[in-house]
Amino acid sequence: LSAFRIEHLFVTPNLIAASFWTLDFVLSFFVGYDTADGVVETRLPKTAARYARTWMVPDLIVIVVDWVMLYLALAENDNATSPAGFARIGKSVRYMRIMRVMRLLRLRKIQEALHQADEFVNIQYFSIIQKLLLNMVWILLLSHFIGCGWYAIGMEDFSPEESWISVDNLLDRSLEYRYLTALHWSITQFTPGSMNVQPVNSVERLYSVVVLVLGMVVFSSTVSSITAAANNLKDINAVYKHQIWTLRRYFREQKISAHLTHRVLRYTESMIKPKYQKVNVDQVKILAMLPQMLTKDVNLEIYQKHLVVHPLFDALSDINITMMQKLCSCALKDAVLEKGEMMFSPGQVCNSMSFVCHGILDYWMWQESHPEKLERRSFFCEAVLWTPWIHQGRMYARTESTIIALDAHEFHEVAQSFSADMDLLRSYAEEFVRAM
Repeated sequence: LSAFRIEHLFVTPNLIAASFWTLDFVLSFFVGYDTADGVVETRLPKTAARYARTWMVPDLIVIVVDWVMLYLALAENDNATSPAGFARIGKSVRYMRIMRVMRLLRLRKIQEALHQADEFVNIQYFSIIQKLLLNMVWILLLSHFIGCGWYAIGMEDFSPEESWISVDNLLDRSLEYRYLTALHWSITQFTPGSMNVQPVNSVERLYSVVVLVLGMVVFSSTVSSITAAANNLKDINAVYKHQIWTLRRYFREQKISAHLTHRVLRYTESMIKPKYQKVNVDQVKILAMLPQMLTKDVNLEIYQKHLVVHPLFDALSDINITMMQKLCSCALKDAVLEKGEMMFSPGQVCNSMSFVCHGILDYWMWQESHPEKLERRSFFCEAVLWTPWIHQGRMYARTESTIIALDAHEFHEVAQSFSADMDLLRSYAEEFVRAM
């Protein structure tokens, strides 16, 4: 809006904005960053040096421009009644208005904020709608700057040639009308629309040609992005819907009763559909490209919170985090039990200790009329870690449940590779077996 020369109307907002970005400039020296080996670097000499090598100079230029423009706006107010004083600062104001285009560099910070918001919400619908809105905002923002540039060129004196502003007598119109006219012209350069404002001198004609060439590239790429985002929004549940259609067709061909069909569809809607909205680890191909240290840290954060419900693993988390990393990476496996599914029965050989992450399970011992209920943050079959074990009862899933199985053989392999902690594990095993 500097092209419309109305800085004096925004002195207070510009003062607040300049103060905010100045403070942001200072705090940027303290912002940590991720190193190549996945470690967060927070030491001030390192963070300050990195900022100095990257964005410090552009940020500093933008801040200086902000404060100088604020000073010139105040000077314009003071010299508004003095033509001589206004002429002295006129040329400086013109150059500084051009340099204010560097404010666009701050859009990178908005992009970082949107990325953090996307990670916080973590909903696919939000991500796709955000892309749609960002593309629309991008078109409007680009049109705004092109329109302001178009108006600024029209205000320049290219004697003896006229300008589009003088031809259309826009100086007699209101500020809102002049701005909307310039914005309307810029939008028509990206779309098939048209209007009666046309370039009337060589500079305006050159500007129009450059904007038209830019518009061919920007408009086509933006429209394709909007189309892709809209298609992604439609396809979020496309796989599930296709499977439901195939299921209905199969039931019709097999003449399955309407009552049973309704039961199956109700179950798929409540139990199976949510699974399509979750990301399976096999879909995340990039995890296989991470360094081994980062992969172990990721697995540790995923599984540690479930293992520490047991006092032994809680102690190991404090004593030997490396052993916990290896257990979480090598010895654990996820399993999902459907409602009513039997996990094991008497006489079966036990191979793993299990931790309940979600749902409710019922454990029935011989001759007992009431089951023992196991809920989230519970564990069972610990004996297999310390001695060969055969199941003595039955385990059923009362609700759909998710468990984590700690393989006994893998646990022994990992434990043997940490000889320093073998005494702790051996003494715990002896106490456990003695108490059985």
